[in-house]
Amino acid sequence: MKRDMKRSLCVLLIMLLALGSTTALADEKNETVYVLADAAGQPLRMIVSECVTDDAGAKTTTQSEGDRALPVSVSIRYELDGEPIEPADLAGRSGHLVIRIDYESGLTGTVKVKGKRTDMPVPFLAATVLPLDKDVCSNVEVTNGKVIDAGRASAVVCFGLPGLGEALNVSGYDDIDLDIDIPAGAVISADVANYTNDGSYTVVTGVPGGVTDVKLPSALELEGASLMLKMAMNKLTSGADKLASGTDTLLSGANELAAGAGSLSTGAKALNEGAASLSQGLSELDANSAALTDGAEQLVAAILETVNGTLSASSDMFQAAGIELNVLTLDNYAGEIDRMEAAVGENGANSEAYMLLEALRGKLDGAKAFQDGIAAYTAAVGQAAQGAQIVSSGAGELDTGAAALNSGAAELAKGASSLSDGMAQLKNGLDAFDKDAVQKLTGYLDGDAAEILDRVKAVTDLRYDGYLDETADTTLFIIRTEGV
Repeated sequence: MKRDMKRSLCVLLIMLLALGSTTALADEKNETVYVLADAAGQPLRMIVSECVTDDAGAKTTTQSEGDRALPVSVSIRYELDGEPIEPADLAGRSGHLVIRIDYESGLTGTVKVKGKRTDMPVPFLAATVLPLDKDVCSNVEVTNGKVIDAGRASAVVCFGLPGLGEALNVSGYDDIDLDIDIPAGAVISADVANYTNDGSYTVVTGVPGGVTDVKLPSALELEGASLMLKMAMNKLTSGADKLASGTDTLLSGANELAAGAGSLSTGAKALNEGAASLSQGLSELDANSAALTDGAEQLVAAILETVNGTLSASSDMFQAAGIELNVLTLDNYAGEIDRMEAAVGENGANSEAYMLLEALRGKLDGAKAFQDGIAAYTAAVGQAAQGAQIVSSGAGELDTGAAALNSGAAELAKGASSLSDGMAQLKNGLDAFDKDAVQKLTGYLDGDAAEILDRVKAVTDLRYDGYLDETADTTLFIIRTEGV
């Protein structure tokens, strides 16, 4: 049942492609080429079915073996855990599998591009269906396609347009970025366990030609229109330059003054708001300085109590060396420790006492540095709070004055604009339009646009004429690859 479901998906895809690329006509010839290929996509055998329908609607079908090369090649490559692997070695393996499917058009046609004959790949539409077993494959992803969930099984459908990107030369233009990604293949990835599959189905058909009745202009017609547009724009911009030259200086000065006053007013307002916020914040910090100082003094007192307690506990050791112990404070500890260390001696019999004194010195050095830092911080906060109040007051006055200046400058600019704004805007607008639109447009018309137009016309005219004798109305290739 699982296999029937997978094949039903493939049949459905084939029907959709066939319906999308054929039209029922009287007296027509349709070809279907069945290709049996190995797991890498290399053809092993081809069977051609040709159906001819006469004017009366009677159909005659013949079959034959195919021996001509296919117009489109399908390449399927496999990687397991980042390493290339042959299909024959893949069966039963587990890991992270990547399948790369590439389509390539091997047929070219001769067309005219900007008056020169050139060879262009004939574009095709290719689509591949790969049925997957959910017990074997998980975390399936695909580029240029879709993973279809069908209950207990799933399938990957991917597609490509081999030859179309090369025919349009989408990445070969200097002036125009087409920003088009035309796929010519797909990449399928999945985590697999004891990998196996029943093979894939690929359908290939030509991209229908002659799909438009609209008559596209030629490159020569584009060049003529470009020249006329350049001449008309040159006359228009020259007249605007002469009319606007007398008013540029006054208008420029007034606009600069207005712009400067506006920036000054905006900056003064922001400065005033920022200074007020800064003053408020520093005032709050200054109000907390007393509590911070009290806390620091309590911490230092606790450190001194601990240090003096440690000395008292070791008094026997110091009395044995004849050293008198005094109470240590942050004001006298450095001198007292120097005195006791001199009496003890660093390498003498009492070196343990020396090491103790050095450890106590380190603690007291840290306590003194902490107390000095707190004092410096609170003093700086107090000074900053006073300065911020002064700055806030001055910023308020500056904001008021800048607002008045901005209002006066705006009135001056308005008066100057009434004299020359209309003409200046016309001149600037014409210059911008000439630079950003007309010059670019004429550059495109003279260069890449003409080539793109010719290539689009060529793609609509190119078609695949058939596998057997190049007289078929439609040809459909169905490629069945071997399983793994």
